[in-house]
Amino acid sequence: MTEHENRVLRTFVSVPLSPTTIHTLSTFIENLNKEGNLRIRWVKPKHFHLTLIFLPKTDPIQLYSIFNKIQQAATKFSPFPLRLNTLGGFPHINSPKVLWASVLGEVTKLELLHNKINSKLVPLGFLQERQKIVPHITLGRVPSSATQDATLLLKQVITANFNFPAEDWCVTELHYIESTLTQIGPVYKTIGIAPLSKVL
Repeated sequence: MTEHENRVLRTFVSVPLSPTTIHTLSTFIENLNKEGNLRIRWVKPKHFHLTLIFLPKTDPIQLYSIFNKIQQAATKFSPFPLRLNTLGGFPHINSPKVLWASVLGEVTKLELLHNKINSKLVPLGFLQERQKIVPHITLGRVPSSATQDATLLLKQVITANFNFPAEDWCVTELHYIESTLTQIGPVYKTIGIAPLSKVL
C-alpha cells in the first residue's frame, strides 16, 4: 500500500460484461465507424463495463475496508440476468457528448445492490447516494471538434431507436477497480472480485 500513501484514488464498483456482450458492442462500433470519420473517443472493448458506484476520492488506506463491504453486500444477492437495450446519448439525444448503451433485465436488483453497498460504505465516511442509478455502458465520447456530418450521423442513429440484440448475460460477480487517468486514456487495475452468492 505504500505506493498510494500520498494520493487520493479514483475507484469504482463495476458489473463486468460477458464476452458475447462485449463482441456485440465492439461490432456495433466497427460498423458505425464504416459510415464515416466520426472522430469519437471510443472506449476500448476491454474497458466496457456497467458502473454501479463511483468513488472519486478514495483514501488508499481504505481500499481493503471498502472491498470488504462490497463483498458483504454481494453475498446477499444471487446471480441475475441483464441485457443490452438501446443506444442513447448524454446530455441530450439531439446533442450527444457521450454515447452509451442502456440496459434492461433485472435492473431492480442492480438498484438494490447499489443501495446495499452504499449503506455499508456510510460507516467509512462516504455519503449515502440519493440519486437513482441509470444503468448504462459508456461506449464513447464526442469531442467538441466533431464535424457537423459526424454529429448528424449520430443523431440519425440514436433517433432511429437503434436496438441491440436482446441477448442476456448473467451477473455473477462485482469488480472493484482503481482508475488512473493518463494522456492515452484511463488505466484500470482490479483491486478485488466479489462473487454474488446469496446466503440461504
